[in-house]
Amino acid sequence: MTRPLGGRVRRPHSIPTPLCIALFVASVAFIAFVIFGGAR
Repeated sequence: MTRPLGGRVRRPHSIPTPLCIALFVASVAFIAFVIFGGAR
């Protein structure tokens, strides 16, 4: 297994990977929507 970001090896993952990816994609899409929406 690879070491997680931050070096936290003892603490288990509180957020599942699919949820984290979904949050990241949603945040990027929201930022892009705000930028393209505010440009008009």
